[in-house]
Amino acid sequence: MEYGKNKLTIEEMYSTLKEGKDAGHSHYFKGVPCKHGHLSPRFVSNSACVECNRIAGRKAYVKKPRKPRKVISKEERAEKQRRYYLKNKEKLKLHKQKYYIKNKERILRKHREWLKNNKEREREREYKRYWKDPEKAIARSKKYYKEHREEILVKKREYRKKNKLWIRMMNREYYLKKKKEREEQSKK
Repeated sequence: MEYGKNKLTIEEMYSTLKEGKDAGHSHYFKGVPCKHGHLSPRFVSNSACVECNRIAGRKAYVKKPRKPRKVISKEERAEKQRRYYLKNKEKLKLHKQKYYIKNKERILRKHREWLKNNKEREREREYKRYWKDPEKAIARSKKYYKEHREEILVKKREYRKKNKLWIRMMNREYYLKKKKEREEQSKK
């Protein structure tokens, strides 16, 4: 068995405390049992027997029996969290802002991934949000358009360039549909 940072075996250790200390070792081996009868190396720092130290360490770290946890209902837990939130609202808000600033890239990346994987769910949410307060939704869209007008127009131009044939075909279909409707109305 090897002991200490130098990984010495019993044969490599010095037999006295002074020799071990001078050599810079952490252990020495006398060859004589300790007062408890252990024939093992000793520490240079305090001359304690390694085996006695190990046994004392085990006794010190005996697991204490746990107290049974108080079981509380979901409602009680929710109420406790609500009270805590109301009591520490500003503190929690500040903590959340700091966390967002520190982890902004990761949060945005995860959000984009979630949106990509949950398109249908997000569409339904947007639909409900719109019909909950249509005026607010329209105002939000107009505000966004004003702030990002140039980017939107550039994207539209790029889309039209890439999809010229598709747009022409859709326009043609629409034109023919309207023409047919007008003809039917004129016959009546």
